[in-house]
Amino acid sequence: MRPSPLATLSAALLSLTGCYQNELVKSWQSPTMGAPHYTSLLVLAAVADEYAGRIYEDAFVKYAEAAGIRATPGWSVMQEGSGVTKEQLEAAAITSGAAAVLISKVVHVDVQTDYNFAYGPYAYRPGFYGYYNAGFTTYMGAGAGATTSVEVTVQTNVYETRSQELVWSGITKSYPNTRLSDESPKLAKMLLGVLRDRQILGVPPPK
Repeated sequence: MRPSPLATLSAALLSLTGCYQNELVKSWQSPTMGAPHYTSLLVLAAVADEYAGRIYEDAFVKYAEAAGIRATPGWSVMQEGSGVTKEQLEAAAITSGAAAVLISKVVHVDVQTDYNFAYGPYAYRPGFYGYYNAGFTTYMGAGAGATTSVEVTVQTNVYETRSQELVWSGITKSYPNTRLSDESPKLAKMLLGVLRDRQILGVPPPK
């Protein structure tokens, strides 16, 4: 029986580590919003892995607060999971007191495996018989193995709490050999930098 796509995805996200890069490949910003400089934010990770979601939300909140922006992780004000209703989400936004709501979700995962073949003893025998016969025997010599790389595509939307209008949307790609739960803080930090540069988020004005 072939494993389900969900099982394959979960295994990939939970087991892979390595070099990690983030890239903002496209974004959109409301042409009518100007530069409101939202100073408070509710951060939500709409992902099936609760553990990875909490790490992402906490990381974004950590970096936001270090920049002087008040932020609340979604797990602290709402029920987690895909069964959250519109009313519950609206209530969480109000409870947090945030001026904007940021929602990040994984929209695509590309898992690729490259096999590195090592030559076994049969490869050094003369004639084609030895090579053919060795085809029925699994042999992995020194240096053999497989390398798995993962490219994760994440869409992040920012909504104004009061009007519920979309004010910014971006698509990021994170790659390769990544474990989402370990590396998502880097993605959170990058996104926060982008939102500050685009003047979506900002520090409160001096009183």
